Amino acid sequence: MRYVAVLLLLVVVPLYASESRFQRIRFTGLKNVAKHDIIRMANIYSKDGIIFVDKEKLENALEANALIKSHKLIDNRGVLTIVVQESVPEMAVYVVGNESSRFCEIDDSFRIVTVGEIRSGTMPLITIPVESFNGRQVNQKTRVRIERVLEKAKSYAVWSQIDNIDFSAADYLLVTLKARDTVFTVFGDGAGFKKLNACVGYLDAVKHYPFSVDLREKIFVFE
Repeated sequence: MRYVAVLLLLVVVPLYASESRFQRIRFTGLKNVAKHDIIRMANIYSKDGIIFVDKEKLENALEANALIKSHKLIDNRGVLTIVVQESVPEMAVYVVGNESSRFCEIDDSFRIVTVGEIRSGTMPLITIPVESFNGRQVNQKTRVRIERVLEKAKSYAVWSQIDNIDFSAADYLLVTLKARDTVFTVFGDGAGFKKLNACVGYLDAVKHYPFSVDLREKIFVFE
């Protein structure tokens, strides 16, 4: 009987060896992330009024959530406080692939934080090819290009009317505006957006919106 008891002890102890016990768990900083998702992913459970937490699993669950930018665990007298700073979606992107395309959102570090959801509506939709990513991160070359283009575009009144900027081509952009059917082909520099601003002003004045306008030449070409 002693051997059986010792064997049971050896089996049971490892189950709890990596777990910490708490009376209560508090979350702070959560807005878009559901605490129940974190609890489920970290396999947190309670028994006889005690909450069991494997901190390594909890750390992994927090780090795996793309919406969580940073986190901290505070263990204080039986209360575990999970402090979270969420990633804020800054820009909606449409990622174009050979077999499939999808809508995503990226944060201020150009990392994907949501897939299939669009919550950020203050910026134009950005279209980029899937090759622009290294994993969940927009590569440095594409990031610099997008930042430079947006900086130039914001200098003109037409900025508030831009609905989509397509970065699929390496040396020019395709731009569409809100409530207009025209596709504008422009260079992504200040001169390109200056032309776009002037052209849109003219088209709005004459109430005529051709299918496409190529602004890369000195003379506007309407089609």
